[in-house]
Amino acid sequence: MASTGKHRKHRYRKVTFKFSKREYEVLEKCAELESTTINKFVKRNIRNGIDEMMPRLKAWLDQVQPENQLKLFADNEFDERETVQKSMVEEYHGFYENEKEEGEK
Repeated sequence: MASTGKHRKHRYRKVTFKFSKREYEVLEKCAELESTTINKFVKRNIRNGIDEMMPRLKAWLDQVQPENQLKLFADNEFDERETVQKSMVEEYHGFYENEKEEGEK
């Protein structure tokens, strides 16, 4: 098969792991058991794990995220007439006058 001259760029990310001496020895034996290198063994098992997680990941991504998570009330429950802001001074005007009268006595 002849090459067309176009090369697809594959983007890879470097990932490093730290294993204890015991873990590394077990990893070596597992790779040897499957007649492969440690790198190929790890990559194969990571791919298998990702394949197992794909249905859960798709279900998670398909969940509908609300546009505004801070919206507390549905639009039909909201009445603009109730949004008129009242002055606390006006609302408690009589209360403060009674307080002054009691203090003056």
